[in-house]
Amino acid sequence: MGKKKNSNEEQKRRIAAYQDLCADMESRGWMKIDGTISVEKATAMAFVTAGPFALLFLILYFWIWQWSSFTLVEGSLLLLLFLISIPVHEGIHGLTWGCFCKNRWHSIGFGVMWSSLTPYCHCKEPLGVRAYFWGGIMPFLILGVGVSFFALMWGNILCLWLGLLNLLAAGGDTTILYELLKCRKENGGDLLIVDHPNQCGFVAFRKNYEKIEVS
Repeated sequence: MGKKKNSNEEQKRRIAAYQDLCADMESRGWMKIDGTISVEKATAMAFVTAGPFALLFLILYFWIWQWSSFTLVEGSLLLLLFLISIPVHEGIHGLTWGCFCKNRWHSIGFGVMWSSLTPYCHCKEPLGVRAYFWGGIMPFLILGVGVSFFALMWGNILCLWLGLLNLLAAGGDTTILYELLKCRKENGGDLLIVDHPNQCGFVAFRKNYEKIEVS
């Protein structure tokens, strides 16, 4: 109960800080663009944006190495490694985003949404499109592509399934990054991206030149 209470209080602080940041940017002539998506869309689109990569590695592995048996011990180890990779996934987000933040790691927050038992990483600073993109894609590249590539090189079936699970687990990230690239295409590359504290996605800000000219 204490952890849930502390988590709810921390979430309220995150939301309040996010609202203050958005209000400040809008008052300084930035126009807010919503880049959030529903959990249902993120889940469905995960198979569209990350699924093809998982399928490609699966086909390549069985083309090179063919089928190999998977023991109960390996299955248990796979489950353990995947559970460990979940907080590692969030840590990679934070480590990468922190490299781009002015206040470094002080602008990165971690926690757990106890209602869904979901760990999260939240960046409190506005970032450029490239910085936000790299922070979002790195778990996919390291835990998904990297581990799957290692499986192809060494014929390790355990690494293959671990890589595939991490590719699919990063599907929400790849979906958000798809929305990010679409937002940049529609609004130009000169955007600042603010990570949303309790929804899937982000809000983007671009200079509201019409407002600036009028004032």
